Amino acid sequence: PPSPCSIMTTNQAVDPRRMRRIIAEDPEWNLETVPPLVELCTKHIVDNFHEHPVLDELIPKHRQLVLAKLPTTVPLEVTAPLVEDEGYWERCCKSRWRICDASEYDGRWKKMFFERHVAEEIEKFVPEQSDIIQVSVRSNPG
Repeated sequence: PPSPCSIMTTNQAVDPRRMRRIIAEDPEWNLETVPPLVELCTKHIVDNFHEHPVLDELIPKHRQLVLAKLPTTVPLEVTAPLVEDEGYWERCCKSRWRICDASEYDGRWKKMFFERHVAEEIEKFVPEQSDIIQVSVRSNPG
């Protein structure tokens, strides 16, 4: 029997390189594939995290994908009680302060973030001018 390679060279209709291709009439159409469903769901969760925080319901692999893409601008009221991932808090620290040394905070980025955050709130406080309730809310997000 002839080998598959010899059939492809003799029968040009079987050769995928010579087969006809469909060209879309839509000028916006391209050959890009649709992103995987996991990627689409991750993007949706991240984009809506501030309104509908979903983290504990995810399996660890998908939780890591969400945390890796979660922006550091999500309000602390949302992230403080939910996010324990040190990688996320490291990104928060580095996006907010130029010099970051977590070793001064037992190597914990979340601890460093909140201690420095509260220290800044206290430093900004002006007696009889600052609203103590607002400082308390900003310093105690969770």
